[in-house]
Amino acid sequence: MKQFFESFQLLSPSELDELVRHIQKRIIKKDEFLIKEGKICEEMMFVKSGIFRAFYSTEKGEEITYCLAFPGMVVTALSSFISGQPTQENFQAITDIELEVLPKSVMEKWYDTSANWLKVNKLLMEEEYMKLEKRAISLQKEGAKQRYEAMMLAYPKEINYVPLLFLASYLGVTPRHLSRLRKEFAH
Repeated sequence: MKQFFESFQLLSPSELDELVRHIQKRIIKKDEFLIKEGKICEEMMFVKSGIFRAFYSTEKGEEITYCLAFPGMVVTALSSFISGQPTQENFQAITDIELEVLPKSVMEKWYDTSANWLKVNKLLMEEEYMKLEKRAISLQKEGAKQRYEAMMLAYPKEINYVPLLFLASYLGVTPRHLSRLRKEFAH
């Protein structure tokens, strides 16, 4: 997490030291939840190792995976984190996960006392917005083959740990269609 925040090149050495003092380590076992629908998300999490998915359930009970998180990513249930309202999302471990966690309450204190942290927060929110926009455009503009190929290029090893059902849902295709795509890329 420290390296992630260092990459913004905005925080002073003392601010980075303060960050390190407040990082909490957490292990989540496969199939356990990091956060469940109806809870308020009050943490920002850095994925050190492992993979999890974020999903919501439709009225019919169908689970729609809309996010996959891999090592090196910073994640949170953003709407809940910002608003303090219960989330509609579920974050579930696909593999065992090692996290570094930063409480929202600590970050808010830093925002009140540091212009650097305010700039970091602005950049974090801008990055999240751009990721969401890119994903929305991808689902509308690109074909399933392009989306699958992009996933394979970005996460060639990690993608093999994501169950077919979750990956198909994330890509917006049926498991059967994803199986055909996998066969096509295997040749």
